[in-house]
Amino acid sequence: MYGVNIRSLRKRVGLTQIEFSKKIGVSQGTLSDIELGNCTPSVEVDS
Repeated sequence: MYGVNIRSLRKRVGLTQIEFSKKIGVSQGTLSDIELGNCTPSVEVDS
């Protein structure tokens, strides 16, 4: 579910996986795995 939403957002703003992964600070391979549903993204929160 997360992967579908992330991919949709990435495509909506017109970024490639490489461009988007650099902006969010993960490798392109990790982003690909997230989009394919092979892993779930972790969320870091600064207080």
